[in-house]
Amino acid sequence: MFVGYWEWDENEGFVGRDPYDFVGVYTDNKRSMPIDVDGVVIQGWNGLGDEEAYFDTRTDKKRGKVALAKRATDAGVGFWINDRYVTNGTITAVLEKVTTNKNERVYLQYDHSWTSTSITGIGGNVSGGGGGFNITWNTGVKYLNPLTSTGEYWKG
Repeated sequence: MFVGYWEWDENEGFVGRDPYDFVGVYTDNKRSMPIDVDGVVIQGWNGLGDEEAYFDTRTDKKRGKVALAKRATDAGVGFWINDRYVTNGTITAVLEKVTTNKNERVYLQYDHSWTSTSITGIGGNVSGGGGGFNITWNTGVKYLNPLTSTGEYWKG
């Protein structure tokens, strides 16, 4: 099982209508460490600790300020979260098997975005999964480079 955590500093403030941020989990090698497509859950909370987002890929059960960005595959899955309401959270992924090869890992990726103008929809499109996600942001959306965890591997 992989568990990743992210946190966005709500004191950074918001500009205009913020598009959704992206949170995803992916693997280097879907053959040696595949992600169970029915085994990923994302939960997000506001600064007061109230749950504002929940999505379970097993049932596609969803609550709050979250949307599926990239459907789950054995290479990874991604979600849009509204950071106006969701300031921190966890993503949990069941792995169908693991390897002790330290060069093969599972990662969390977080992409933060903002805009000072009105946009239509979530703010971007997602592709990829294995080896990371690529996001094509809508015109007018500003963003930071992706933040990626150092990756987890299992020691033999």
